[in-house]
Amino acid sequence: DGKIIAAGTFITRYNLDGSVDTTFGTNGFINTFSTLGDYGEITETSFIATAITIDQFANIFIAYNIFSDDNKFFIIKLNNNGNADLSFNFVFDTTTPDYPYRRQRLNVIKRLPSGKILCGGGVYHQMGSYTKYFKQINSDGSVDTTFNTDIYFHAGMVTDIQIQTDGKYVIVGNNPLGESYAGQSSYCGRINPDGATDVYFGNLGFIAINQYL
Repeated sequence: DGKIIAAGTFITRYNLDGSVDTTFGTNGFINTFSTLGDYGEITETSFIATAITIDQFANIFIAYNIFSDDNKFFIIKLNNNGNADLSFNFVFDTTTPDYPYRRQRLNVIKRLPSGKILCGGGVYHQMGSYTKYFKQINSDGSVDTTFNTDIYFHAGMVTDIQIQTDGKYVIVGNNPLGESYAGQSSYCGRINPDGATDVYFGNLGFIAINQYL
């Protein structure tokens, strides 16, 4: 509809003339999300949005971290008016590498024509290295266990995803060489729709670019 969604430490929607759309959220803004605590209590918590995608029905999907616990990330589905859609229930995968000891985030989420969501991100290590997170989420928020990827042997943190017209995914990312190095290793890879690496792209699916600054 031409309106603009902005997301960071709050979420708002702008009309075509640049004014705040007061029909969204509370007078145009969303400042907190409801979070389930360790003892089942529901609290309102501040957040920082790290990625956003919108489907053809104007549903909004936000990936975010909360300030009180940046060791795991969340995804929430908002209806067109900014209210949370409780039928979507994303549960953080505690088998993610190094949970709960390192800062984790999603850098990109993409709503697919199938209704599923492709997620890319990773885990930041204090010594300057990264591990990767690249999974597909079902329309109800559960992890798609049929999406099996082997990129974990090749890639670092996923920073962006583009979807080709043939349904394949191009991913890019980086893997810093550590705080004692003035450089980083970057990569570009191509992934088949089922999550497997497209071995016909680059060197068995990936192109590596080493940079020394």
